Amino acid sequence: MVFLVSVVLFHFGNAAMLPMAGQVLGKTHPDADIIALSACIITAQLVMIGVAAAVGCAMRKGVGRKTIFLVAFVTLPIRGFLFTLTDSPFGVVAIQLLDGVAAGIFGVISTIIAADLMRSTGRFNFAQGLVALSTGLGAASSNLCSGFVVQSFSSPAAASSSLPPGFCDRALRRNFYSSSPTGYIHAQASIPG
Repeated sequence: MVFLVSVVLFHFGNAAMLPMAGQVLGKTHPDADIIALSACIITAQLVMIGVAAAVGCAMRKGVGRKTIFLVAFVTLPIRGFLFTLTDSPFGVVAIQLLDGVAAGIFGVISTIIAADLMRSTGRFNFAQGLVALSTGLGAASSNLCSGFVVQSFSSPAAASSSLPPGFCDRALRRNFYSSSPTGYIHAQASIPG
């Protein structure tokens, strides 16, 4: 259960950042917004490929899943903070590279953690479905909440509103997860089954 809450918090902090950056670019640089957003998506995907390979290498060297997953969560508040500092198309593209880091880690590690939690139960596909549901809930609520924050305050305020989910998730993981010497993650409060 804690793992699924972590997935919701990850996507709550992550999903609305690029659309908000696109809104800011549309207001401040209307001639460069489409190209900058396209570059954001392409460069993040390229970074994600490299990061996914690096995650595999790190795991082979014995780096624990918890440590690797925390790196993805740490990038969220950093990215949110950096988005509040610039409205330059080049700056936004550079900051969006952190999304490639987080997405690359999340794509690999979430599957491995789900497999660890469901080991010998025959419920891996069920766990993957719950991860996908948690992803959708976090992303949808992220966009909904950031829309209210942007409308009520400003885009920088909405970008900085991604800071609390990243820190809350780190606290959740520190308090409810424990790592074994091999680096496998075992939840004290896990998915039933």
